[in-house]
This record gives sequence, C-alpha cells and structure tokens, in this order.
Amino acid sequence: MTRSSLRRVFVRFLLLWSVLSVQAAAASGGAYLTNPSVRLWYEGTGRLSDNIAPPRKFNLWNTIIGEGDAEEIANDALFTIDLRSDGQQNIREPITLTATDLKGKILASRILPGLLTSRNGTSTVALWVKNVGCAGTVVFTAKMGMDKRLVKLDFSCGE
Repeated sequence: MTRSSLRRVFVRFLLLWSVLSVQAAAASGGAYLTNPSVRLWYEGTGRLSDNIAPPRKFNLWNTIIGEGDAEEIANDALFTIDLRSDGQQNIREPITLTATDLKGKILASRILPGLLTSRNGTSTVALWVKNVGCAGTVVFTAKMGMDKRLVKLDFSCGE
C-alpha cells in the first residue's frame, strides 16, 4: 500500500468511527421514560378521563357499565408515557409499549423504532387498548433499553 492509500483508509476509518459514535450517542442520548398514565375512553361523550394510574386510587369495578369511579361507560383505555431528553434528539433506541393480563396474554402492543423529541426534549407516545373493561388486572409496560416503567390496574367486573 502506498502512503496516499493508507491515508485514505485512515480517513475513512475516522469518518466511520465518528458516524458510529454519533449514532451510539443518539441511541441513548441520556433519554429516559417518565410519567406513565392511563386514561379511560368515555363512550358517551368521546372524551378521556383524567389519569387513573397510581398513586391515584381509582375504582375500576364494572367500568363497562359506568360503575366504580368511572363517570360513564368505558371499555377502552389509552396508555401514555413521556420521554425526556436534553433538548431535541433523534432517539434511535426502540420504545416498546404493551398491555398484558396477569397470565401474560398481550392485549395490545406497539413498538416505535425511535423518535425525534421536541426542541425542549419531550415526547409522549401512546398505546390504545381495546376492550379492557373486564380484563382483570392489566399491566401496562413501557420499555426503552434498560429503562422500564409499568402500571398495574384492576379492571374487574361482576354482579
């Protein structure tokens, strides 16, 4: 190899190394998950409830007929999680949202391969969960790399 070809190989190596370094930094970027929330979808008015996730105490007994603490009939729920980063970042770490019953049956799931946070470093991602009204205990989980947040709610029904 000539000196000029070695130089070209070295320059290419440096460029590749810098691109990979930037990609690795962008994947994590110091981003983290926070503020999991669950809201009921009220069918009569087409609106969402306030956040019912703990620490709030919310009686979900028979929400399918508007009982418990539900203000009206509710069969579906919206699970959201906030992502925070230091300013606007292209987060390349996949984000997985799931809702499962206690037996591990998947009621709903969503995988985001990545996302761009806003200029102030925030983003909110959502998972719609259908027919959750009598599902028993539901575990809502958000995961990004090693960062994991979960909410357990009991959507039991009965006479």
